[in-house]
Amino acid sequence: MVHHPSFNHLINYIMREIFLFFTIISSNFIFSQKSVKIIYEQKFIRSDSFFNQIPEKDRESLKEIMNKAEVHVLMCNENASLYKNADLKEVVIPGKGLVAPNTIDQGLVFKPYKNWLFKDYSNNAVIELKKVDENEYYIKRPFRKEEFIFDEKKKIIEGFNCKSAFLVKPNNDTIQYWYTQDIPVLDGPVDDINLPGLILSIESKKKMIYAIRIEFSDTEYPLDKLKKSIPFITEVEYEQYKSDALKPKSYQDASGNKHETKSVIIK
Repeated sequence: MVHHPSFNHLINYIMREIFLFFTIISSNFIFSQKSVKIIYEQKFIRSDSFFNQIPEKDRESLKEIMNKAEVHVLMCNENASLYKNADLKEVVIPGKGLVAPNTIDQGLVFKPYKNWLFKDYSNNAVIELKKVDENEYYIKRPFRKEEFIFDEKKKIIEGFNCKSAFLVKPNNDTIQYWYTQDIPVLDGPVDDINLPGLILSIESKKKMIYAIRIEFSDTEYPLDKLKKSIPFITEVEYEQYKSDALKPKSYQDASGNKHETKSVIIK
């Protein structure tokens, strides 16, 4: 069937108005929500040379564990946000018992790194939870301001239009950020929020972080409260505690035998 030109124009006009109507409804819905929750997956990119630093007997087991994506959650309210692990579980790799005279393989426990980053929008401050051995500490600092380079790249993540910006680090690693301005939040899974939007993905040579689900709420999400039992320390103190933790430690078992433990950082 052939339509008269004026009829075609009318149809096109109606379709544009319907599209505009739904766009406005969708936009108003997002802006009316008080809070947003983003579920991210984080995956580290590790080379064979990294895993070759691990004792051979544990290498394949740890490789399988460490290559799995970690799930994190960012909850953004009006005046504060919290980024943390969604599921933090230790993994036990059983030992093989007596493997040689006077040598017992007791296995090992893999403890994933604990992420906990609280942002106070009202005071432009970040509070990060750090752990050294079994001790936890808070470190407070102002928001960092990075010099982002903006390009013209665009893509859609979880249905939202995203723009691109990147940083070039001193080690020549380029970190690319994908952020959306469709959601009225300036935040992301990092401790600086001076990008003009909500970060939905971060890509670098060493790791990838990407949003897999976005939820909206008309009530604020409950955020973890600071624990009075955890002290605040400075960045300098934290580096000193880390250095001390790497020093060899001696202990005596129930049978009176002396042992020495040594910690190693694998990069």
